[in-house]
Amino acid sequence: MNFEKEQEVSRKRYSEKLAESNKLLDVPNNLVGEERVAWEYIANILVSGTTYIKTVADIELIKQYTQFKIMRDRAWIEWNKNPERYIRIVTGIDKDGKTPKIVIKENEHYKIFHDCSKLIEKLMDDLKLTPKARANR
Repeated sequence: MNFEKEQEVSRKRYSEKLAESNKLLDVPNNLVGEERVAWEYIANILVSGTTYIKTVADIELIKQYTQFKIMRDRAWIEWNKNPERYIRIVTGIDKDGKTPKIVIKENEHYKIFHDCSKLIEKLMDDLKLTPKARANR
């Protein structure tokens, strides 16, 4: 009987600490627009999907997430205007006077979108783990 009471008290303390730590995830007052929406999105996921006590390290990861998400979303919009992975750029005319010199470059918006998506995926994986598990990884 005594053991069950101790467990109940322990669970209650843990839930109180968890509620306090979830207050860390509240949206900072200085965020507006896209940053605010991205922060709210990831904070809601973490509150409903994780049961570990949040730390300041989690807040730093969320800041990084919001920045990468905004960059990715903007790159996606720009890439959709011209959805080609590679861009052909005419740099001049060949020696024969008829054939154009062409340089093929990767679309920078595609590259930014792809890189940010990878980083966001890594950050999401990190945020799923407890801080202790992240340190051991």
